[in-house]
Amino acid sequence: MKKIAFLIWGLAFGLISYGQNRISLSDSATVDLPAGMQKINHEDALSFAGKQFNNEPIIMRAVARRKMESIFRAKNVLVSLHTEKVSVTEGHLVQLKKGFDEWHKRDSTYSANLEKINGNDVLVISYINGNVANFSFFLYNVKYTRGVSGVLEFNKTDKNDATLILNHILQTVSLKD
Repeated sequence: MKKIAFLIWGLAFGLISYGQNRISLSDSATVDLPAGMQKINHEDALSFAGKQFNNEPIIMRAVARRKMESIFRAKNVLVSLHTEKVSVTEGHLVQLKKGFDEWHKRDSTYSANLEKINGNDVLVISYINGNVANFSFFLYNVKYTRGVSGVLEFNKTDKNDATLILNHILQTVSLKD
């Protein structure tokens, strides 16, 4: 009997705690943050990038120009997210991928994949600048009226952590139609 009560308590606690890290990115987008992911301001992002990426000029310029409203730090990964109301056609991500493929055709570190995750269409791009690796993604709802895009920057040695963070974000984004 005690085992059943403990199991029920554990299940109830799990259901109550599920979604406690769920945040609103906008009035139309929410996401569950991975454990340990913290929102930081633009200055903290620049400081983190300077220390973490040895002031890599390309990354420092990119972070300095970044206008994304939600910047986070998770372990040794800098995560920037942006939401948008869009009006694009269903083939938009295919065309975007073709453009990125052409732009990076001589870059052996580049890859791009189109996926469908929880009904959302997603383009994930990966490449390396110096010692800094990058995941970028574009995610659109089924009607192509709402989107979330993001950039994850990390040292090549932190690729496993960055992959887990990226997958968690892509699996938990929720967009209103």
